[in-house]
Amino acid sequence: MRRPDVPPPWAPRRPEPVPAELVRALARRYAHGGLLAELLWQREVAEAEAAIAFLEPSLARGLRPPAAAGALDAFARAVGAALAAGLAIAVADAAPVACGLAAMAMRACLPEARGAARLRLGPDAWHVDGTGTSPVTWRPHGADSGLPAGAGTATATLYLLARVRRIGPADVMPDARRALDLLALAVLAETPPVSMRDEHRTIVAVGMPALSRRPGLRALCATADVPYPSANRVALRVVPRLDAVWRAGGLDALARLVAAPATDAAERAAAAAEVAFARWRGTTPPTVHAHGERTYDAEVPLATLTPGLALAMRRLEPYGIGNPEPLFLARGVRVDGARLAGDPMRPYQRLRLRQDGRTVRAVATGSSILEVAPDERFDVLYAVRATPGGVETRLAGLRPEEVQAPEIPNKTVVS
Repeated sequence: MRRPDVPPPWAPRRPEPVPAELVRALARRYAHGGLLAELLWQREVAEAEAAIAFLEPSLARGLRPPAAAGALDAFARAVGAALAAGLAIAVADAAPVACGLAAMAMRACLPEARGAARLRLGPDAWHVDGTGTSPVTWRPHGADSGLPAGAGTATATLYLLARVRRIGPADVMPDARRALDLLALAVLAETPPVSMRDEHRTIVAVGMPALSRRPGLRALCATADVPYPSANRVALRVVPRLDAVWRAGGLDALARLVAAPATDAAERAAAAAEVAFARWRGTTPPTVHAHGERTYDAEVPLATLTPGLALAMRRLEPYGIGNPEPLFLARGVRVDGARLAGDPMRPYQRLRLRQDGRTVRAVATGSSILEVAPDERFDVLYAVRATPGGVETRLAGLRPEEVQAPEIPNKTVVS
């Protein structure tokens, strides 16, 4: 362990006052609505209607209209024509795991193959042929794709299925809701990671609750120690295991895991995934998680933390680029105790933080693991989550207490 460095002064992400209309609208609708309003203001959401859409994501209001329907519609029509002859889906060997998950989503939503038509999904271009015409190619990540800017593989799949449903043959009605869990995993598996706003956030938020309906994914979550699948934990613990399975056996191995029909088969597939992950991890240097955050979302004393407040924070998930996990500031905190736990190669630290007579459990990882004296007082940056035992915090930053702290314009006091 090491002594804490003294970081530069911390500041709110966005110091301007939160619009009163936004605070009133969310306070009427949600528990801890005032704090939610401040957190959304930090994420540049200023209108009440946009804030509600952010906190209550749905496919109906989470999808933007296509930027230009020409290329997207041409490919959707080609897919529709292929459906009349039968559709077989194959994924190029070089495709990443996100593309494999998208292919399985397509299989789940489209009719089974009856002929020689082929839809080939690759990381850069998708092709459909066997329709009696020249093969049609679509580049879902290109500027002329017809998709909103920044769309990833999962978003492209969702838009394509929606367009086939709208303009394809009358007897073909693909329903993307049957595979939203696979598309959510595809979003989290994108390389490089995509922004967790707009369609990406909607797909993950709507699809994550359906993960447990597939025995293979349920068993994999249990093996990865993810009893309550959140986007953060699935991205950190489940997606790397899916990637290891993909590297070891390609689409077939990934499909056996995801589509395992019963508990026994699912547990065997999950165990094989754990073996593949252990081998892959053994060849990969461990990641060091630095606590480089220097801004916070709101000042929330530890003494005000409740399970209800932690549950309210879940409305902001999934976290990612463009929607970071909220960080809070608490001043004058004592460290009552600290101990190391976990794998000696990847240890973490369990702490007890005390402020104004309230003690809260905390976890520190990577470079956040510190050596502190029990009688010292600190200002801390932390994230909060609800646990079966109440509330737990993740230590993100710590510095000697600023006794004469300046007044913060957007300081939030949670009652």
